[in-house]
Amino acid sequence: MNPQPSRLARRLALCAIALLILLLMAPNLVWLTYSHAPSTWLATIVFPTILLTVLFAILGRWPWVPCLLLAPFAMLAPLEIFYVATYHTPSTAQVIATILITNPQETHAYVGSLLPLLIAAPALSLAVALVAAWLAFRAKLRWGGRLREWIVAIAVATPVVSLAIGFAMSRGSIPSRLQTAVVPLRSFATALQSGYPFGIFQRFGEYRHEWAAMRAEARKFETFSYHARRAGPQPHQRQV
Repeated sequence: MNPQPSRLARRLALCAIALLILLLMAPNLVWLTYSHAPSTWLATIVFPTILLTVLFAILGRWPWVPCLLLAPFAMLAPLEIFYVATYHTPSTAQVIATILITNPQETHAYVGSLLPLLIAAPALSLAVALVAAWLAFRAKLRWGGRLREWIVAIAVATPVVSLAIGFAMSRGSIPSRLQTAVVPLRSFATALQSGYPFGIFQRFGEYRHEWAAMRAEARKFETFSYHARRAGPQPHQRQV
């Protein structure tokens, strides 16, 4: 018979999860110190809070699972904090591309003495997520009750109702009505792109799209030809 987890173990697990969430929200809070526009509040506080709540509610029986899913974003959070604090704006797809093609010499020249900190901070942040997952698993945390059920129900019903209303109110063919119906969801995704951590998905997707387009253009240049040919013999003139 397995012993029941102590109250202290549950409190430690909850504190670790709270620390993980605070770490994930830290880039947004730093950005909020430089921009106070309503759109910034939505991207930094409202939308990430809603999505984090929905994620933990959907996986409420296994809170350690979202901790593991969020571990990569926790590891990248210090780098995002550094970028936002330096340039007063969130990272973009172009920044991701620059990081992926930068060599160690360029990195050392750019960050200088901060390089050890930028290496240690992601490792420590990753450890926070892993410890939170381990403590939640060990304490057998569960999120039950009506509140969790209502959150999951609203999270599922909101996009469905939005699509249904948009489709019913639009006119034209079925494809055009579907395009009109998804406009609110696209607007939500656009507003979410600047926030952390969920905006990383769109930024990385944009990077992949731009990289594929660039490679396609490069292949065109490799196979491009003017189809130039000599019109006829001209022995007394310079040939170019």
